[in-house]
Amino acid sequence: MQIRKRLKAIASLVPKGAKVIDIGCDHALLDVYLTLYNQNKCIASDVNKNAYEIAKSNIKKYNLEDEILTVNCSGFDKIEMSGLYTAVICGMGTTTILSILNSEKLKYVDTLILQSNNDLYHLRKEIVKKGFLINEEYVVIERDIFYVLIRCKRGHKHYSLIDLWLGPVIRKRKNSLDIDYLSHLMNTYGIILQKLPNKYLIKKLLLKIKIMLLKKEL
Repeated sequence: MQIRKRLKAIASLVPKGAKVIDIGCDHALLDVYLTLYNQNKCIASDVNKNAYEIAKSNIKKYNLEDEILTVNCSGFDKIEMSGLYTAVICGMGTTTILSILNSEKLKYVDTLILQSNNDLYHLRKEIVKKGFLINEEYVVIERDIFYVLIRCKRGHKHYSLIDLWLGPVIRKRKNSLDIDYLSHLMNTYGIILQKLPNKYLIKKLLLKIKIMLLKKEL
């Protein structure tokens, strides 16, 4: 079975044999892959009715109707949980992810795999407040877009502001993809700085500080 690079990267972060809840499963291809190759028992949920129906169709295509449970709901709302789960919440904004994690059912989750489309600093900061530590980060490029995947486990750890902004694992490891991501971030800030009118003095100053800090990291 072939899946896109980002989904394969997400799958690589899922503990083998764990019970998985895939919130916002889209077409459930991740759940099919995890069931076939990683011995996971998956619950695939999506609030979008069309995506939910496509997910069911894909699961049926691989004859996994008895293996993968599908639920049409928002977040954890209609999911019955017992024991501990790995929750995958990817492809959404930080505000949406955090609203899902406000559920009291979060107590059943011991591992989170997250991928936000924006504001990773706020996401990391709030996740740490909820009693999770960041034990892995994965940078992947797909169709010329950088995605940062974050895996969190139950636990407590202190992080600096720069850790929360750039990612504690990314800062420490700095492999080629990490460096490409940090360079891309610095270049993006530079473009924004050039286009920002002079009347936005504070915003321009903050961007200059961020660029300076990124240069030190690189």
